[in-house]
Amino acid sequence: MRGKHASGKFRFFNLRSQGKHFKNEMVVYNPIYAKISSCLGSLAIATSLITFATFGKYKGTLASSDTARVAKYMLKLSKTDVSITEFIPNTTQSINFEVKNYDELENEKNEVKLKYRILLDTPVSPNLPIDYKLYRIYDGNVEEEIILTNGISTYIDVELANTTHAYRLDLIWRNNCDEIIYQNLIDNIKISIDSEQVD
Repeated sequence: MRGKHASGKFRFFNLRSQGKHFKNEMVVYNPIYAKISSCLGSLAIATSLITFATFGKYKGTLASSDTARVAKYMLKLSKTDVSITEFIPNTTQSINFEVKNYDELENEKNEVKLKYRILLDTPVSPNLPIDYKLYRIYDGNVEEEIILTNGISTYIDVELANTTHAYRLDLIWRNNCDEIIYQNLIDNIKISIDSEQVD
């Protein structure tokens, strides 16, 4: 070899050693191979640093992203408990109530599609001879009777926009039931809603 880094030359290590595990082999030092190994080692370190930096950036992005928020579920009934008192036989009393999907006082509104049904809970053994009819009242005082089956209406859809559904519940005293036995008797009924989200 003429120079320390002369290319195309091979340097053979000393073969005089005859150690315990000596084999008749030559260890070859190739400077080109050494340079390639050195470059590959540097590249591996650089790749590791790039990967670490990428993971660090990804983690930072996740940490700064918006937190997921559950959509608000809002359905409000204006009246629930009703006491029937001072009912005159053979007449009709009316109870007005509303179902809203927003609360103007709390500045909250519904954010999911809903449907609901109205439940009328009446005494199993009523004191008074009363029948019930439910009507939905639209703008312009247009009435639509809502059929109650065992005190439960069919499902009614609710829009996402702020909406108010107006209702009237008529309490109708049955004809020819004006005996003195009903005097001073009271019945309590409860209006509630059962709702669920629509896909």
